[in-house]
Amino acid sequence: MNNTSRRADSVTWIRSFKPWLSPQTVRAAVFSLVGLGIPCPVIAADHCMAQNHENDIRACLDREYQNAEANVHAAEQDFRKNVPQLGNDFQIAEDRWRAYKQAECNLEGDAFRGGTLEADLAGQCATSLDNQRAYQIRHDAALAEH
Repeated sequence: MNNTSRRADSVTWIRSFKPWLSPQTVRAAVFSLVGLGIPCPVIAADHCMAQNHENDIRACLDREYQNAEANVHAAEQDFRKNVPQLGNDFQIAEDRWRAYKQAECNLEGDAFRGGTLEADLAGQCATSLDNQRAYQIRHDAALAEH
């Protein structure tokens, strides 16, 4: 079974329990899916999930997202400064990556469309993808400089 099928199966499985899931139950389900080897890019930093109150968790997740977004912007600026010859191609890649991130994270949130968890899952997805992208940009810049 490929990763796309696993993700679709996991979303379907989670949707079937939507009426009675709490944030704590969803976190347990996500961690269980990961333990079974099913990719689930909505896992946030453990320190956020260790908070006792939902508002504290959301505030922590928001800080994580803001930090990840700032990290991507800094990596983009560094790339443009250090590898100016690839500026046009880089901008095209970034525009397409942002469209991908939006679509992917909308999909992650769709399991709970209209519920309070929709934004949480989409935000965690964006944080994860931003962190991955910042790393990738810095890696690509290092390769292009040599």
